[in-house]
Amino acid sequence: MTTNVHSLIWAVLSLLCGSLHSTLGDQYSRSVESDSSSNNLYTIEGKVVSLDKKPSPDWVVSTQIFVNGGEHIGLLREDGTFVVNGLYPGSYIVEVINPGIAYESARVEITSKGKLRSRKVNHLQPALVNHVPYPLRLNPIGKFQ
Repeated sequence: MTTNVHSLIWAVLSLLCGSLHSTLGDQYSRSVESDSSSNNLYTIEGKVVSLDKKPSPDWVVSTQIFVNGGEHIGLLREDGTFVVNGLYPGSYIVEVINPGIAYESARVEITSKGKLRSRKVNHLQPALVNHVPYPLRLNPIGKFQ
C-alpha cells in the first residue's frame, strides 16, 4: 500500500513538474538575465549522468538540481546538462533529485573573484576533501529499493 501511495504522489508531482518545466524555465531564464547584469552573480554548471545510455524524456523531466536544499533549482536539458544562474559568492551544496535514482552530491565554493572549486560531499567525514573537476559531473550511485 505504501509503495502505491508513493508512486501516486510521485506521478502527480512529475506531471506538475512536467507541465511547469517549460514555463518556469523560460520565466527563470528571463529573471536571471535581468539579474545577471550585476557583476556579483555567478553560475554553477555540469552534467547529470543517467543510468541508461540514452536517457528518456521522463528522466529529464523528473530529475532536478537542488542547490542548498532547493534555495535555487536547476532543470536538465535533454543531454543531461544543467546551469544554475544568479548565485552570489559562497559555498553551495549541489544535489540531484530523482524519484528512483540516488546521485552523488557536490559542494561548490565560489570566491568573491568568481573562482569555482568543487569537491564531493562526505557526510561521514566532512573534513575529508576530495576535489572533483569542474564543470560538475554527477554520477548515479544506484536505484532506490
